Amino acid sequence: MKTYYSLVSISTNPSFDEKFNIGLICVTPKEIFYHFSKSKFKVISKLLSSNGRKLALSGLQAIEKNLNPIVSEFNRQLESKTESKFSESYFNYLSKYNNNLIQFSQAESIDLDVDKEVFNVLFKKYIYDSELFEEQINSKTTSFNSRKNNFKQSVKEFANINFSVSNAIIKDLVVPVTVDVFGKNGAFVSNQIIDFTRPIETLKSEISSYLYLVEQTAKADVLSQNFLLGEEPLFENTQQHDIWNEIRKFNLIEFVPFNESQRIINYMIEKGVEPIVK
Repeated sequence: MKTYYSLVSISTNPSFDEKFNIGLICVTPKEIFYHFSKSKFKVISKLLSSNGRKLALSGLQAIEKNLNPIVSEFNRQLESKTESKFSESYFNYLSKYNNNLIQFSQAESIDLDVDKEVFNVLFKKYIYDSELFEEQINSKTTSFNSRKNNFKQSVKEFANINFSVSNAIIKDLVVPVTVDVFGKNGAFVSNQIIDFTRPIETLKSEISSYLYLVEQTAKADVLSQNFLLGEEPLFENTQQHDIWNEIRKFNLIEFVPFNESQRIINYMIEKGVEPIVK
């Protein structure tokens, strides 16, 4: 069996045959690789209608979601020496007859031993040269945690960090809430650092907990100031991005991107914020 690949594209204007490469499938004698660029999709999706964006995203994710059972079937077919569903002729069929939003190019064979590293190189060549892959994203997550810890260290002279706020401090607080940064200058000052790329249920839990604290600090003192430090999620049309959008509009919280974190430090200095517990 040969090694071949097919480009996955999004058709943004079928009337003018306008389309953009967004993903890559590569089938080797041993493995199937698939990846689509969330960064590139964020840009291309602006050329689509709201419904088109949802359909395109659903289609791209469906390929990814169904890959595991397909790989199992692929392995079974290898053992039985029957033709895989992901054969060269199958992709050529898709490229000829698939006129939907998500399209496949004709299969191209390559004389390479493709592993994950080589696949990433091919992806950058044919799809998006600035793509971040899983290992790079993991590194980025480490970077987020590093920035989070560095920020907390930079404000610990003005506020308590990793602080559990209880009803001993805010009397109407039913359950204690742990917050990244908490201080006081007469009124309460809080800051939570949120990673909006986290799984949706985890993110909802973290946001709900902080919103509860914010509402209680506002009841206790209308002059309380609450910050939320984070970054816009890379991928639009997700629940994480919707939550980020709503947080920015919430009048009891001032959202601050990481590259402007000095604003929070300046506020604490100018307002004379001090730790609750010294």
